Amino acid sequence: MSEEHSPGACRAARAERVLVVEDQSAVREVLAESLEVLGFAPVMAGSGAQALALVEQLHGPLAAAIIDVQLPDLGGAALGARLRERQPGLPLVFTSGGRHTLAELAASAGLAPSGLAGARLLAKPFGIEALEAALAEVLGRSAPGSRG
Repeated sequence: MSEEHSPGACRAARAERVLVVEDQSAVREVLAESLEVLGFAPVMAGSGAQALALVEQLHGPLAAAIIDVQLPDLGGAALGARLRERQPGLPLVFTSGGRHTLAELAASAGLAPSGLAGARLLAKPFGIEALEAALAEVLGRSAPGSRG
């Protein structure tokens, strides 16, 4: 199958960079593959500290960040807030295996509920369709197959 006829080819015209911060390597790999299928260029980090270091080295903005809520070194909401300090308005998708709300995540990081405005919370496990819908929502795009 040629690159131009791959499933994600018409979804993202150019390979927009999406930061993925996930401490479980198997989950990181699946997210990377899914993002590539959707036409994005994943930038992978296994911890909050690694993510912050990577962002410092990047030239140009990120399209979005997908952040695990429970990282070993820095809470996901706190990391999201720090990333938004560097890139205001950065679209955020948080992933969680537990039951959380965005308001709870914001409070856990000492943020006002509006501190994570526009973010989306995605419950694990999720498939590529849910990932695509979450990204479309935070990026202000309509997902393929959506009606509106």
